[in-house]
Amino acid sequence: MKKISYISLSVLVILLASKLSSSFTNVSPFIATIIFSVYLLKDKYHLLFMIFISQALSDIIYGTHISNIFVYFSYALIVLFLYKSKKEINLLNSLVSSIYVNGIFFTASNLGHYVFFSESYTIAALLMSYVKAVPLGWNLMLSTFLFIFIYHILLAVNKKRLVKA
Repeated sequence: MKKISYISLSVLVILLASKLSSSFTNVSPFIATIIFSVYLLKDKYHLLFMIFISQALSDIIYGTHISNIFVYFSYALIVLFLYKSKKEINLLNSLVSSIYVNGIFFTASNLGHYVFFSESYTIAALLMSYVKAVPLGWNLMLSTFLFIFIYHILLAVNKKRLVKA
């Protein structure tokens, strides 16, 4: 029971640190932490609760926007997807998951931006909203890959250290 509490507390602290240490628009460390946390926590609702707490604190600090409801929605979809497609932990599975997860986040958050900030509600405006966001989505994907690599390097170092002990 104590081990679960330490793991949960550790995941919450890392989620908070990854969310609050970067800018409001850079969520890649947060997304990478979510991907990695799925392997550590068995209960998806517990993880989702911790994600929402972290996002809410970030909203309080950085400012809340009405389109954030779509960000929360994307996190819920991400967690449901990750638990449904959960495989053993390895670098390839984490990188593949990050492609899907970034796609979910990109699609849902841009839809929220379109719904709340668009001047005209046409298919052309919706498509233009997504086209303009492609550079942000690409950067989000690449930086999520970087953080996934960092987490797996830390995991490998930790395993090597445990083997020596």
